[in-house]
Amino acid sequence: MIKFGKFSQYAVACLTCLAEVYHQRNSKLSSSEISRRIQLPQPTVSKTMNALVIAGFAQSAHGPHGGFSLARHPSDICLIEIVRIFEKCDGLPCCYKSQKHSHTCLHPLHNSLSAISESLESLFKEKTLEALIESKTAALKSERASL
Repeated sequence: MIKFGKFSQYAVACLTCLAEVYHQRNSKLSSSEISRRIQLPQPTVSKTMNALVIAGFAQSAHGPHGGFSLARHPSDICLIEIVRIFEKCDGLPCCYKSQKHSHTCLHPLHNSLSAISESLESLFKEKTLEALIESKTAALKSERASL
């Protein structure tokens, strides 16, 4: 089952923040600026960003004009790539310890959880960072229009 734990959530938040400035002239952000924008502690952002650089999602530059930037275009980064780096994707949690995940599992929730897991995986495969930004922008416009 695909999991979407805290570290994956932090990674998506950091990368989305970088994706928002990707097309700007200065597309680099410091870890403290990312921290301020996504409201996470700076040490958490630094740890997350370092892992994202190692995984190839972000680049870092040192010096007065340094910071972090996306390593690829936001439309080329799917959520599933990020989640698979940071989460262990194993069998469904409903399967008994003595059984391996299979279509013959007798646990009453197996079919329901399997369908949810497949839907979540499909969503993560389809959603890119660019799509997340577009959704966020549309939601903000809608919110402003209702004020």
